[in-house]
Amino acid sequence: MITLLYKRLRRLDAMLDTIGFSGFNASAVGILPIGEKFNVFGKLGFIMWDADLRAKYSFGSFEDSESDSDSGTDFSWGVGAGFDFTDNFGVRIEYQAFEIEDADADLFSGSVVWMF
Repeated sequence: MITLLYKRLRRLDAMLDTIGFSGFNASAVGILPIGEKFNVFGKLGFIMWDADLRAKYSFGSFEDSESDSDSGTDFSWGVGAGFDFTDNFGVRIEYQAFEIEDADADLFSGSVVWMF
């Protein structure tokens, strides 16, 4: 199975800094069934990302600002488990890690799955 994922974090405002991040992730997924309803899986893939930073600072009447942007393609991986209530309906929990240069990111998620 192949999964595709687009992530966009809203602007994060920390003090006077604004950070934006977006990325497109593609992963190959290996699924190991355990019984008829339960399964575990692993994911290996890559993320193509863009990041922007804007900083404003002032000291007395002096004001200045800086901005920077970066982009790249880096490794991603994940593990999870699923439970199928019926042939078409199930739930899934997973952990996914994105190894983005020097600032790794982690994602924990839960999903409702409808298969057709």
